[in-house]
Amino acid sequence: MRWNYKLKSVYVVSILNFITFKEESAENDIIERVSLYREKAQKQFSEKLKFIFIELPKFKKQVDELENNMDTWLFLLKNTFELKKRPKQIKGKIFKLFLEIAEIKHLTPEEMETYKKSLENNYYVRDIANFARKEGRMEGRMEGRMEGEQIKSLKVAAKLLLNGMPIEEVMYLTELSREQVLEVLDKLPKS
Repeated sequence: MRWNYKLKSVYVVSILNFITFKEESAENDIIERVSLYREKAQKQFSEKLKFIFIELPKFKKQVDELENNMDTWLFLLKNTFELKKRPKQIKGKIFKLFLEIAEIKHLTPEEMETYKKSLENNYYVRDIANFARKEGRMEGRMEGRMEGEQIKSLKVAAKLLLNGMPIEEVMYLTELSREQVLEVLDKLPKS
C-alpha cells in the first residue's frame, strides 16, 4: 500500500541578499527552485516539498526597466531601504501598502507612538461611522415598517368607512386618531 496522506505542498521561500548558486549556467537566474533528491533511488524525494531561493544581487533592473509585477517585487525587495520616496513608476495598492509598511520600520519610538495613536483614532472614527450607518439602517427599517403599517391602517379605515362603519369604531379597529380617520373620510369619493 502506498503512503498517500493528503498533505498540502510546502514551499520554503528564502530571499537572499547574497549569491548562493554561482555556476555559469545560473548566472542570470534570480529565482532558483530546489527539490530534495534521493541519491540511491535516483528520484525526487517529494513533490510536496520545494525550496525557492531568490537571489536579489542578481536582479539588475532599474525602476524604469520594470516590466511586470515580479520585476516590481524584486526591485522593491532589493531597493526599498535605499528609496527616499515611492517611485512614480510603481503603481498598485499592494505595492503602496508594502512601501507604507517599510516606512513604518524607520520610525523613531516617539514617531511610532504618534503613528499608533493616529491609527487608534482612525479605527475609532471608522467604528463610530460603521455604528452610525448600522443604526441609520435599523432606524430606517423601523420607520419604513411603521410607515407601512400606518398606510395599511389608512387603507383599512377607508374600506371600513366606505362600508358605513362609524368613525369611533374605525378609530378603535385601526388605532388611528380621529384626525387621521377624518382625513381619510375627506379623501373618499362622495356618493
